[in-house]
Formats: sequence, C-alpha cells, structure tokens
Amino acid sequence: MAESSHSGRNFLLSGIVLGLGAAAAGAWLMSQNQLEPLPTRMGSNGGKAADLTTAATRQKQDALTPRRMVDVAPPLEEACVPRIAAQGGKIPRYTPLFFAPKLWQVPDAAQKKNIVVDLLSEGSVPVHKLPAESATGSPKPVPNSWFFSYGLDQLIERSGALNVDSDGDGFANGEEFVAGTSPVDAANMPPFVSGGNAKVVLTGDKSTIVHMVELSTASYFDEQSANINVFTEDNNRKLQHKELKVGATFGLGEANSGPLGKNRFKIVSMDKKEVDGMTENFIRVEDSFTAEESSKEFDLTAGSRQRRTVRDTSVKFRMTAGPEKGKEFTLRLGEQIDVPGFPKTTIKLVDAGKKKGPAKVSINGSAPMEIPVAGDKKGGASERKR
Repeated sequence: MAESSHSGRNFLLSGIVLGLGAAAAGAWLMSQNQLEPLPTRMGSNGGKAADLTTAATRQKQDALTPRRMVDVAPPLEEACVPRIAAQGGKIPRYTPLFFAPKLWQVPDAAQKKNIVVDLLSEGSVPVHKLPAESATGSPKPVPNSWFFSYGLDQLIERSGALNVDSDGDGFANGEEFVAGTSPVDAANMPPFVSGGNAKVVLTGDKSTIVHMVELSTASYFDEQSANINVFTEDNNRKLQHKELKVGATFGLGEANSGPLGKNRFKIVSMDKKEVDGMTENFIRVEDSFTAEESSKEFDLTAGSRQRRTVRDTSVKFRMTAGPEKGKEFTLRLGEQIDVPGFPKTTIKLVDAGKKKGPAKVSINGSAPMEIPVAGDKKGGASERKR
C-alpha cells in the first residue's frame, strides 16, 4: 500500500515538473516574439509624433508593422524544395506556441518579405492565387476562408491546392472557385466550357470514309424523277434511291439522321442544259453536312457516269469532366450532338483538322473552339480510310 502511495506521488510530481517545463518553454518562446520597447524617451508633451526623433519614429513604425520572419521571401511556388512541392509538399508554416491559431509565414510581394498570417482571421492575406487571365492582368487571390468553408483546411497546406480535383468531377478547385460551385460536390459543377476550355479531348483517332454518288441513266426527267446510286470507295454499290422528285432527300446510309443518315442530301432542282450541242439532264443537290461552302451544292449529270466523291472525316472525343467523364463518342464533320453529361449543351464538329493535331468544334453555336489531342504533345492523331 505504501509502495502504491509513493508511486502515485512520484507520478504527480513528474507531471507537475513537466507542466512547469512546458509553461517555461512557452513563456520563453513568447518572449522571443515580443517587440522591444522604444529606447528613445518621449518628450514632456506626451510623446506626440511630431516631436519624436527620427530614430524613435522609425522604431514606432517598425513596432506597428507585422513581425517579419526573414529578410527576403521566396515566391510562393519556390517556398518548398522543388521535389517536395512536386509531391504536394507543405508551404512553410510558423507556429510559435502550442495553443496558437493557424499562423503561417507567407510571401508579401509589396514588402518583399515573409509576413505572419493567421489563416483563421477574417480577411487574412490569401495563401493561394489563380494565374492572371492575361499578360497584363494580375493573379486572382482565393480567400483562405473559401478552403475552410468547404472543409479543405488540410488542402490549403499544399502548394498546388487549386489544381486538385477534390470531388473527382473533372474540374480543378480553381475552376470551381471561379464558377462559384462546390469543390466537394460532384453534382455541383461548372459548365462544360470552363476557363475558355471545353472539357473534352481528342483521342487521336481520326478516320475518313469515302462514298461516291451517281445520277443513274435510268432517271426519268420527263416525269421529273431521278434515280440515285451510292457506291463505296471500292466501287461496290451500297444504296439505290429511286424516283426522287424535287425536294426529296436521300443519304449514304439507313440511319434516321447524321452524315450517314437517309436525309443528308436534298434535290434542289431538276433541269436540262446544252453542252457541246447536246442536251444533258442534271439535278442540283444540296449537302447539309459538309463544312466546305464550295461543296454545299453540286450538280449530278445523267448518263455521264461521273460520280461525285463524298469524303467524310470523323473524330473521336473523350469526356474529361462531368458525370460521363471518360466516355468516348465520335463526330463526323458537320455533325452535332448533345454533350454527354451536360444538359442543354451541344457540340458540333466544324473542322476536323489535319491528319495530326487538334480539331475545332462549336459549342451551342459559338465561334469555333480548338480541341487538343490527349496525351500527345506532338499531336498523335492519325487518319485512316475504311
């Protein structure tokens, strides 16, 4: 029993000693951060600023300036060792006391020094900034409170916090901040075109399909009707459209719509013309899917066996954001569809580009926007014929 009593007393004494030691250490740390008193004596007039000596004025101004941690602060992106920063390393943090709030040292461009910032303070100096939108613009600060309001207080310690996609919807935190959406709710996301870029890339898979359209010699112009044959590139007849009148439509396939649909072409007129003293029957055809103005209308002449070549290029895309992220879809030149996962948003291929390189699309009828090839800095797209 006595031994137990001695053990308890020793434990209590040890705790007291450790507590006093911690208190002493805290007091010493606090003393190291106290501002030194002004050594210059105030005048008898109560120490008005006008009567202070030059040296005293400088010391007073220094006393009112936030305590500086180092003489010259490195840029925020250089605050960490590059290797650590690349792995999401922490920005230097300063905590002088065990019970201190989130006190950090961050670069202040105006003073060219590191200053102490309390992240929990309203209106504290922002740790993170978005890049300037133009060469003449300035970076856009992101309030520290924005991170805390979404429970991202641990993420704020990462140098690339604004490039992280916290909710996995394909949009970076910086994009979510600009759009005013939640970075932790995948259902609450920015629009399809965010920051001037569409959330889609080319997979590098471009292909070209060649068809040939021919006005049959069996057409009956006296009855104002025409027969149209469609051949593939290897000269195999694919389709035959019979007894078409002016205003009738025909296509390259049996689909209800699209470049290979049955309503792609329209007969605009049916007429005769004199060529070298001979009368030729011809029809005027309108192509609703070509992107080339010079090919939107063309003539087919009966009996000439001259076929009109129809060349269609298709491009495969992959979604990089939204509920359909990762989904792939194919567009033919001139084709328009609804963007997967983004209601009331359409995408139309207006320029398939070269064999390698980007293509151009129109979003909801907007001006053409360039779409890059994914994962290949040199282009990487290939064109093939089928």
